[in-house]
Amino acid sequence: MYGGLNLLHHADGACPRFGSCHLRLRPAVLTRATFCLGDSHLGPRVVGTADAFEPVLAGLLTDMAATGACLGRAGTDVGTLARTLRNGPPAPFMVGRALDDYVEAQIHGTLDLARDVEELVVDPSFAGTPTGATLESIARRHGFPLRWHPGFALAVDRVDAEFRGPAIPVLAARLHREFARPGDPVDAALIGRGAVSVVTEPERWADRGPTVETLQHLKQLWHVLVRYGEPPGNVTHRAGLDAHSR
Repeated sequence: MYGGLNLLHHADGACPRFGSCHLRLRPAVLTRATFCLGDSHLGPRVVGTADAFEPVLAGLLTDMAATGACLGRAGTDVGTLARTLRNGPPAPFMVGRALDDYVEAQIHGTLDLARDVEELVVDPSFAGTPTGATLESIARRHGFPLRWHPGFALAVDRVDAEFRGPAIPVLAARLHREFARPGDPVDAALIGRGAVSVVTEPERWADRGPTVETLQHLKQLWHVLVRYGEPPGNVTHRAGLDAHSR
């Protein structure tokens, strides 16, 4: 199983480019994890384990020296990184917007939800939806809390046309027209409704070309949200179990 090491305790997770929700795993899982700086499909040479993490940390410091920031758009400096590693994160959690800069984690062996999961962290756009209800049910069944992170949302006319290309605002406008109410933002739940439709009603999207291309554009729309989106508002909805916080 693949994931990311959330060194800076970002509320949106270690690598939100891969999804709007994530599982936070218990510290015991670190003993059977390996890590690399950057995505493993690129064949990174900087690798480590929890007991031999120095190469990864050195790689992070090298990147920080070269770029002035690391682990997402929020960035940090060496002092902040050191304090966070030593003392834990300041409250409340900040979003990291880490699309390309992250420490990938590979979990070896079986992942048991009841044994290995500390909490489920969910985008607030799913609150009050069937998807949200399913996630809450999973959390209750396996005995871990569900927490809502701040979320990412954009007005449909503010979807950037350069970051992932000119096809993305056009797709956002169509999604909004067909699946949202006037005034609603573009958010993770809206993208999810579009993805379901693309898979179950491919004829509805045939004018856009191959299904795989439309799904790729939906993923890129999510990247735009992570890069530019803002919280849709104060999130007060909680699951029945107390949310975990530090």
